[in-house]
Amino acid sequence: MASISEQHAGNLLTHRVTLTLWILLLSVVSLLISGYRDVYGANHGFQLLLVQKINNPTLYPGDPVAGSIFSYASLFWYGVAWLVRLFDLSAVLLVLFWLKNLLFLFAGYRWARLLFPHSWGAWYAGTLFLATSPSPLIGNGQPSNGLEQTSFSIVFVLLALESLVRRQGVGYMLWMGLVPYFNQMYAIFGYSYVLTSVLADSTLRRRWLLWASATAGSIVIGLPGWLLLQAARKPVADPLAVWQTAELSYPYHFFPETWSLVPQL
Repeated sequence: MASISEQHAGNLLTHRVTLTLWILLLSVVSLLISGYRDVYGANHGFQLLLVQKINNPTLYPGDPVAGSIFSYASLFWYGVAWLVRLFDLSAVLLVLFWLKNLLFLFAGYRWARLLFPHSWGAWYAGTLFLATSPSPLIGNGQPSNGLEQTSFSIVFVLLALESLVRRQGVGYMLWMGLVPYFNQMYAIFGYSYVLTSVLADSTLRRRWLLWASATAGSIVIGLPGWLLLQAARKPVADPLAVWQTAELSYPYHFFPETWSLVPQL
């Protein structure tokens, strides 16, 4: 019996090591096929301007866009600004982009294990799928070609919802608490999914106090992100110039009327 147990433990360890190496490999694959654009990401004109202004507030005096850039309420880029004081900007963006891909694959693995707990093949297939381009699942597709705070927020919402389905209150609280540090709008989306799930599922509804408490805890954890959002609500000196800049830089992101019919649906 001992030898059978030892063999089982050895097989389990081999599987875990193989799965870990598989996910690491796929994180590199997703990076290679992404068309990664380094400092030329679609929104980097705003994000890297914020990074510059955080590190040197005296830059671009009188520029209306630079003057309003602190309204870009994502603590993630404050972290990037701190890192680029120590390391090369391109290196920081690349490592964080790879880390995002790795976390996304981790979230995919967690969901595959939740839905198919006894199918190792599903865990490998699910992560392979997410390493390529599941456009119907994640907006315009994953992987994206530039570092975005929203990608991290999606990952953490997925992990929070997975913890919700597993009835793990602490995990849900911690993952949801991270979302406002990246994108507060997606935190609101996540909370709406949680509310709908609790109301619709009788087993979740019976433990509503747990989920209410965990949600309150997640709000406390994410409080710096919410406070930054409140602080970002400042009047803009020249809003027309700001919107014209947005239209010239990335109209698809800021103006839904430029979308084709399918994305609008």
